[in-house]
Formats: sequence, C-alpha cells, structure tokens
Amino acid sequence: MTDPAAEILAAFETALNGKLTNGSDNWPVYLSKPKSEGRGYVVLSDLNWYDDGGDDDMDCSLTIEINNGTPTIGQVLLAPMNAIASTIVSLVSKIDISMTSYKMRVLPYIESNDLFWDESSYGAIPRKVLRIRFICRKK
Repeated sequence: MTDPAAEILAAFETALNGKLTNGSDNWPVYLSKPKSEGRGYVVLSDLNWYDDGGDDDMDCSLTIEINNGTPTIGQVLLAPMNAIASTIVSLVSKIDISMTSYKMRVLPYIESNDLFWDESSYGAIPRKVLRIRFICRKK
C-alpha cells in the first residue's frame, strides 16, 4: 500500500483551515511550526498510521497542537485554546472525509488532551495538544 500521509494531512488541513476562529481572530493551520507567528495557530504535527496488510483499513492517529502564539506573563486565559480544540473536534468527528485514494472517518475518540507551558524569554506560551484516532480506508 502506498504511504497515505501526505493525502491525509492535506485533507485535515483543508477541513480545518479558515474554519478555526475565536471572536474575530482566525487561527491558521500549518503542517509544520512556523518560524514566527504572533497570534494563535494550529499545527498538524505527528501522523501515525498502521496497515496490517490484511484488509483496506488503516488505524491512524494525528497529533494536533494548538498554540496561543503569544508569550504571556502571569495569568493566561485558556478559553481561546479550549474553544479552538472544541471546534476542531466538532469539524472532524463522525464525518467521512474523502480524498483521492482514501476515505476516512474520525472516531469520536480523543486519545489525549494535554496542556503545556513553553517557556520563552518573554514569558510562558500555552500550547494544547490533542491526539485523535481515526480509520482510513482505501477506496
């Protein structure tokens, strides 16, 4: 079976890009961490898939990082990151996402939902990490 990674990541980027907003702020979706971004953004950071060779189904998991983008000193409101995480789950859960060679269904299953504080010289930058599981099936 051919490697479906590029097609899967492109499908997720298309499904999410332009649809992640908090108030009037649009949170762009990237396939790798941008060098500099002064606002909130999302990175599709780690895709894993397993093909057992026995059928046309593959078990997949994708790590999605939700980055506040702005260092903050003191208290940080996490509501914007939580809202973006909820939007991501609602946009991809229980729907079929078609690609050229594959079709996938994201299960209503979040493997993990973790919060990290990345230190910078300007303060802490909150980052939420979602890991979701889904099935990808060859057409």
